Amino acid sequence: MINISGNWISESIEKYGDTYATRSFQITKDRWSVSFQTFADEKKNTPLFTIFVEGVYVIGGKSNIVENAHNAIFPVISRSLTINSDFGVEIFAQMGVNVEKNKKISLLDEGCGFIPSVMNCMGEYDLVSLENGKCYFGDREGNLSKQRPSKLT
Repeated sequence: MINISGNWISESIEKYGDTYATRSFQITKDRWSVSFQTFADEKKNTPLFTIFVEGVYVIGGKSNIVENAHNAIFPVISRSLTINSDFGVEIFAQMGVNVEKNKKISLLDEGCGFIPSVMNCMGEYDLVSLENGKCYFGDREGNLSKQRPSKLT
């Protein structure tokens, strides 16, 4: 089994449509957390919102589909959302959701906009790989709450 303990930060900004994001993972031997910070611009000048998720994890055997990767599951214990700017408030308002800037929202029983509650999305099937001192996770394109990714990021 591989040991992915450590602090892992996105090597480059990720693009999701018109939104950009970074991930910052803190992983111990049996727990994980991630801060997923979003921005309106690639240079990270305009913050939008932050999703914070934490839980436990298990790494299984080697993947039969992706070379040098292991199958993993990341059950979620908690998920929260914090809106970081007035622009972020506007994005959720366009979805019909009223949120306040800088107020942490627990997403245990109820989701917020497109972000599901823990009770409706209790974790992800994933892949992990360690190569040259870097930790890679599975590609984020699919619905990881239903199916493991077929490639690494």
